Amino acid sequence: MCAVVWPRRRGIRRALAADQRAYKTRVIERHCELIRTHYREKYALIQRKKHLARYTEGFGHATSCRAKIFQTRTLEEVWEVFQRCWQAQDG
Repeated sequence: MCAVVWPRRRGIRRALAADQRAYKTRVIERHCELIRTHYREKYALIQRKKHLARYTEGFGHATSCRAKIFQTRTLEEVWEVFQRCWQAQDG
């Protein structure tokens, strides 16, 4: 697993918050798709949980999000739980 969650792209820190969020959303979706494509379902579920839990870093409710993420049993379920956490961070 990579030590840095977000690649250090030139100008990303100066971008507007909405642009940063859109960029992060695209990265997360791409990572999830790559995991689904390259791994068998059981291992893909483990990897997706680990990656999505890592993306909750900095959320005010990260601990509860991580607990919910690791209780899921399918790729779709873990994605839905993460989406709820991700959207709650907007509010």
